[in-house]
Amino acid sequence: MKKILYILFVFIVLCFVIGIAYIQYLKSALNDSDNEEITLISENILNAEKLPDRFSELYHKVYSSTNTNEEIFNQIIGKYDSECPCLSVARNSFMFHTDWFKNNYYVVSWKLEENLDKDDCLNYYASKFDFIDNNIGVENASNYYYNKPLNKLNDIELIGLIVMMKNPSLYNPKHKPDVFKERVLEALVFLQLEYNEPIKTK
Repeated sequence: MKKILYILFVFIVLCFVIGIAYIQYLKSALNDSDNEEITLISENILNAEKLPDRFSELYHKVYSSTNTNEEIFNQIIGKYDSECPCLSVARNSFMFHTDWFKNNYYVVSWKLEENLDKDDCLNYYASKFDFIDNNIGVENASNYYYNKPLNKLNDIELIGLIVMMKNPSLYNPKHKPDVFKERVLEALVFLQLEYNEPIKTK
């Protein structure tokens, strides 16, 4: 029995070591497939219009913004209320016609994070996000839902757009105003309890 347990232990440790080594390979320059596409996406991210600082600040707090490794861990433990902007960009990229084991969206996100931070990814992700009703990008959504440019919104309005980015069909001020208001209120309470965040209404 002890021998069987020992063999099982060695097998588990070996699998773990091989898994870690494979992940490091995927993240490294040795895994060079689709590098041209990743470079193109990186350039598009860097060229994206910068979001107002307050939008980024609130987004990272509302969603407990993470990097790819943290997001994987959160998903393993069943925590689904966080967001990784670079992983969100990767999920919406066009590259997954290749070998999924070498170029799935986790790999793409890791490679993006080598040279970009989560604010860079968020700028691009928000600029391409579909807020429905023919509103692509957070600036268009701001004008459509609030009749104001993004840099003129108060905190509650910014949080409104931020919660829409989780599910714009469900959390929508025009189509489901009650559900939308309830989710915004939840976000406000969370910010108060977690960060003691002062909310600017002007």
